[in-house]
Amino acid sequence: MFLMYSDKLYTYLLCLKEDGVWKEWQAWTECSTTCGGGERTRVRECTGPFHGGAPCPDPATESEVCGTALCPSKYIHVIRKPGTVLY
Repeated sequence: MFLMYSDKLYTYLLCLKEDGVWKEWQAWTECSTTCGGGERTRVRECTGPFHGGAPCPDPATESEVCGTALCPSKYIHVIRKPGTVLY
């Protein structure tokens, strides 16, 4: 941001400090897995800082757990009575 002021002899243009400002979060990435527990992330961008202002606070990346459903078994479990034969 600029500030301009004048006195009788000069006009002054000052650059005022502007702190960084976060833009909106981007969309979440796809989950790293469909079952068994994975992770997805999203990021945001900081505009600025300008003219010696402070950087954006907090992290630019956020993560969360996803894909927490149980994974299907690789084996078929069959329960049978003792003495019976499976065909």
